[in-house]
Amino acid sequence: MSLVKFNLKLDELQKAINEIKTISWNDIRGIGAEDAKQALKEDIVATIKRGNSPVKAQKRYVKYSESYTAAINRGAYTVFNKKLRPINLTLSGKMLRAIKGRVTDKGIAIWFASPIAKYHDDLGAGKAKTVRRMLPKEGEDFKAAVKERAAEIIGKAFEKALNTKIRSV
Repeated sequence: MSLVKFNLKLDELQKAINEIKTISWNDIRGIGAEDAKQALKEDIVATIKRGNSPVKAQKRYVKYSESYTAAINRGAYTVFNKKLRPINLTLSGKMLRAIKGRVTDKGIAIWFASPIAKYHDDLGAGKAKTVRRMLPKEGEDFKAAVKERAAEIIGKAFEKALNTKIRSV
């Protein structure tokens, strides 16, 4: 963040502090929320493609089942250029391309519009019902690396809102 410099008398300083306290999501929303949403979506997909869950406290995805591994080795998925590593939830790429997002009154909502995503993320895929988490559930969060770029964009939007409020004092 850049440093905001200004000279104020004490009563003007108090007015500026009161204005800063009024900065809300709505002030920031129009400045950088769409860019932050896009960055978050891109970073979630990139993390998954590297074989890692974007969910905090989740690690690398567990390996494929023996039957799926055998099918890959037999060449059953050569049309998709499917490999054993990384475990990246990508066959055709359709599911990961189905990531959606919306800027709301409370923040940024992210979801996958593919029905297959529900199996990987929640119900469990395959005979073993293996869950490979793609999005945090209530009470969970994204890994810091996933949120970093979006947080930087929101920080810059906050800075712009702050400068606008201070100039109006």
